Amino acid sequence: MPVIGGGSTVSADAKYYGNVEVYNILKARGAKALKTTRKTPMAVANPREIPEYELNPLELQVRKSDGIAKGMYQVAKWNGTKVAVKILEKERFANPEGINAFKHELTLLEKVRHPNLIQFVGAVTQNFPMMIVAEFHSKGDLACYLQKKGRFSPSKALRFALDIARGINYLHECKPHPIIHCDLKPKNILLDDGGLLKVAGFGLIRLSNISPCKAKLAPGTPIDRSSKSFVHHSMLSRMFL
Repeated sequence: MPVIGGGSTVSADAKYYGNVEVYNILKARGAKALKTTRKTPMAVANPREIPEYELNPLELQVRKSDGIAKGMYQVAKWNGTKVAVKILEKERFANPEGINAFKHELTLLEKVRHPNLIQFVGAVTQNFPMMIVAEFHSKGDLACYLQKKGRFSPSKALRFALDIARGINYLHECKPHPIIHCDLKPKNILLDDGGLLKVAGFGLIRLSNISPCKAKLAPGTPIDRSSKSFVHHSMLSRMFL
């Protein structure tokens, strides 16, 4: 289905603006109109207002797996390319907190662009199920890598530490509001095919209010202190010692 600027499609625009003849021609040539029987919480009235990041769900092949925990990313294919997909569970559609968390994660992923951060691919917000799509890395996370490889050489440990620091520093330098990662741990650090580390786990990231003299987390921001301690001590000791 051809996509035009703004994430809309030719057939969707033809149908919306009442161009019945054009719509029927496109339909006869195989254009499929996505089902609109139920509107998502992020649905827009005008197809031209559909976000540029919007993906056609018909182009996503999600592999069903009972081993994937709810709210976690799972492997899928988008136009033949492996991607990581997080699907908003059905029970959260009517839950304002669940929808807000989805929007929050989507906003942050769309906002950030850095070699040491997981890259946003797109999302499905106009159709059910709603999904967030990010790049996929077959080498997995740093926790698994540490288990397999054990302790690193000082040079590799330093390179990995710098990768993580660059990603986190970018988040802290974001304007107009810095971004604080509240769940930094080996499971949320991915390894790409080139050996570069990428910080992930944006679900628990929060924008923070920073004043010139002090920094504080936004109200209500949860901090997993055990996770923070694990990163500072356990992970670093295993990398360097």
